[in-house]
Amino acid sequence: MNRSTSAVLLLAGGIAAAAPAPLPKSERPDTRPDLLKMQGEWVVVSEEQRFGYFTTLKWSAGGRVTVTGDWLRGRWLFGHRSIRLHLKPRSRAIDLHFDGDTDATFVGIYQVMGDTLTLCFVPSHKRRPSSFDVDQAEPGVYLVVLRRQK
Repeated sequence: MNRSTSAVLLLAGGIAAAAPAPLPKSERPDTRPDLLKMQGEWVVVSEEQRFGYFTTLKWSAGGRVTVTGDWLRGRWLFGHRSIRLHLKPRSRAIDLHFDGDTDATFVGIYQVMGDTLTLCFVPSHKRRPSSFDVDQAEPGVYLVVLRRQK
């Protein structure tokens, strides 16, 4: 190797060693389908039900549910439940069908944000909720907030 090539390689190596570390990659949005984002173990953070125009019942959290495939199973809403989820991802609409009870069908909306899953739904004979604001909803609405189990 000649002297000029060695000098260039030495200079390039010195510049590379003194260069700052690359910036961290920015957080990329999770582009997986929502049903895939829902998979796993969840803990109920809060449950609310609006009974009348002025009465909202809030009860303690702690129930645990698991989403496997399109099934949500676990202890919440007054007992052990198995619910089949039918998502309509573009509209964030969801239909819930309770296992073993063909009459127990609910319509609602959902939101998956990071480790939080929010479901807001009503019996199917009522109009699908348009927001997660229980205080502004008509009677019969349920709001359930779940946090991913870590």
